[in-house]
Formats: sequence, C-alpha cells, structure tokens
Amino acid sequence: LNPITYPGSRLLPPALQLTVVENDPTGVAGRNVDGYIARPYFREIFAQDVSPAVAADMFAHQKSAALRANLEPSGPPSWARVPSWYLVSQQDRVIPPALQRFLAGRAAPGRTAEVNASHASLVSRPDAVSRTVLRAVDATQPR
Repeated sequence: LNPITYPGSRLLPPALQLTVVENDPTGVAGRNVDGYIARPYFREIFAQDVSPAVAADMFAHQKSAALRANLEPSGPPSWARVPSWYLVSQQDRVIPPALQRFLAGRAAPGRTAEVNASHASLVSRPDAVSRTVLRAVDATQPR
C-alpha cells in the first residue's frame, strides 16, 4: 500500500537487496527478481528485539521473496469470509504499525491485539502470539 499514507518501513535499499533469478518460468523472459534483507541490516530492521545470536540464525535461514509476489492480485481475500485475528507488532520496521492497524480493521475488527515487538514477533514474543492463536481457537469452537 501507499508508503506516503503509511510511512515507516525501513525495508528499502541498501537494506533491501535485489537479485535476478535466472530460469524462472513465471518471470519475464525466464527471469525474475527476488528480494532479501542484507546481513548488516537484518537484525535492526527485521528482529531488533531478539538476541544477536538468534538474529544471526534467522538471517542464515532467510529465504528470498519474489518481488512479483507483492505485485500480483491474490484473488478474493479469505478474511472476507473466514473469521480472522490479527496481532499488530508495534515496533515493526518492515510493515508500519499504522498499516497493520488498517489491514486488521478490515480483516479482524474486534479481534485485534497489539504487542510491543518487531516484525519477528513469532520469535521474540511467542507468548503473545500463542495467546492470539488460543483466542481464535476458543472463539471458533462449537458450543
């Protein structure tokens, strides 16, 4: 979405590195472009609230993402017909929290929580993530 309306992402060059992928049948002329976070910026942008050792391990296992995946329409959103929950990461430097709140307001009104965490809240705050998952499980169980 619009970075002017939702500023704050730090996932920009030089932190965002791009590489051409050869022999990709989904790309133009058999090529595509993948993006990843460069090592010197990884912890600062993606996981500033985990230890340096954990961030190094996360960097070592990082998978690049096809930039095309962020440009293609995905079809009808499942959140329009399936109950959804959202956990806003208040210190996210990849997806600005204001944008997360906007998205959560569409997909999960009344089922949104916030956590003082980075983009890597699954790793840094598993307690808050599991509470959100358990609330969703509880709310969707037959009574």
